[in-house]
Amino acid sequence: MVKKTKRLSNDKKVAWNGIRIILPGSWQPAVIDPFHLLFEDDNGPTIEIRWSRLKQNSDVPSIIYRKLQQTAGSYKCKIQEKSIPKAWKEMLGRYEIKGFRWHSTISSAKGLVLHCPICHTVTLLQFHQTPNRVDDKLIEQILSTFNDHQENNTTHWAMYDIKADLPSRFELIKHHFSAGAFQLDFKAKATRVSLYRFAPASILLADISLYKFALLRWPMYRSQSVVKDISTINGLEYQTCPETNFYTQTVLRLLGRRKEAWLRIRHIKGPNRILALRAEGYQNHIKELVSALADKFSHV
Repeated sequence: MVKKTKRLSNDKKVAWNGIRIILPGSWQPAVIDPFHLLFEDDNGPTIEIRWSRLKQNSDVPSIIYRKLQQTAGSYKCKIQEKSIPKAWKEMLGRYEIKGFRWHSTISSAKGLVLHCPICHTVTLLQFHQTPNRVDDKLIEQILSTFNDHQENNTTHWAMYDIKADLPSRFELIKHHFSAGAFQLDFKAKATRVSLYRFAPASILLADISLYKFALLRWPMYRSQSVVKDISTINGLEYQTCPETNFYTQTVLRLLGRRKEAWLRIRHIKGPNRILALRAEGYQNHIKELVSALADKFSHV
């Protein structure tokens, strides 16, 4: 188990595609890919995380070191192995660990390559240190929060203002960022789940209600579809049009099946955000799925 250390000030939880870690609140995501994250502050890069779930007979060092060499090579320097402090080894006891460092005239970094023999995840954690603002104490605090295990067949997601727990069968198929909007799309067989964050809510809702804001993006089948006990001034839930073409809808009708979509949307006043959860799939399952997911879908 990971040893607990003193919490970071103004920290924030990051959970993405199987890994979880707690970082300083001032570190913001600069690169978000399915298996690659890069965070930075006002002075530049702070931490880079790359990971992969490997087969038992995979060549662990070569897969991750290839990426590491690319980064170091861009700064025209070579990687050097580095011994691991005893406290770090105890904290990360279940992992096979290799330490490294590199430095150039304009940048430097140190980090670890972790291999978990239980879940076969290999992770590169690289801390950039120019200027020298990421010291060993901060690195130790961050490492104490790292986790690469799924729990109860659930994958945790926490990025920007979205926090959600999804069944592990759902795979990330798309993520989209634009000014004031963030969207994650997941899929498991015929079922699709999308998570949305819009900001700032005060501007987006300055001239329209949350109800009209939702209908502009996700038209409903009919106004009677709104669930009365969910519809409040700060939130609503309703049935929406499925994203299927006419041919697909015709085939489904002939087979006696129908696709539908349900959406739950909330105005979170404190952080000034609008959060929405949308699920699309076969009838009789989607409303229940939205309700179950919504219980653990909230502002980070």
